[in-house]
Amino acid sequence: MLNRNAFLQALIDNLSGRLFSDVSQNNLQSLLADLDVLDSQKWLSCVESPWLEGENRLKSLCDRFSLDFSVYKESFRDYIDEPTKMPKKLMEITAVANTLPVTSADCERGFSIMNNICSDDRNRLLVKRISNLIFLSLVGPPVSQFQPSSYVKLWLRGHRLADDTRTRVASQSCNTRYDRIWKLFG
Repeated sequence: MLNRNAFLQALIDNLSGRLFSDVSQNNLQSLLADLDVLDSQKWLSCVESPWLEGENRLKSLCDRFSLDFSVYKESFRDYIDEPTKMPKKLMEITAVANTLPVTSADCERGFSIMNNICSDDRNRLLVKRISNLIFLSLVGPPVSQFQPSSYVKLWLRGHRLADDTRTRVASQSCNTRYDRIWKLFG
């Protein structure tokens, strides 16, 4: 029988070692303490606005994630006044924290896809094209979900032929699965 607690501790230790292999254990503890400021249940019982220690932790998080602290400070003070409702601005920081990788699997998957794309037959692709193809392979929907009929109908309605010299710029549509992440940096 597998000891659940020992397994979870081994998993935590393994992920900590992989994610923070180049920084000290103190930095890991510091990051976890800084993240606790976003959870009102982990606050001290008598927190009042402005909470300087909390703001220092929030500033540390903003510095780690390259975010502008002044944008989030007022939202944090609102959160202190009403801890049951997290403001949207602080949810952005939570979303950024949730994107921290726990393994290098995505990176390794990306290199594997790049090796498939950059073959001897396709060695003239530009870096931008390769980057776009890798992004689509990693984040895009599977080919089985692609429904070309709407695009074909739109193309036929526009009376476009393969040799038509009148061209229009195609509308840019994208997968909405990662919209929340893109809006954070947009």
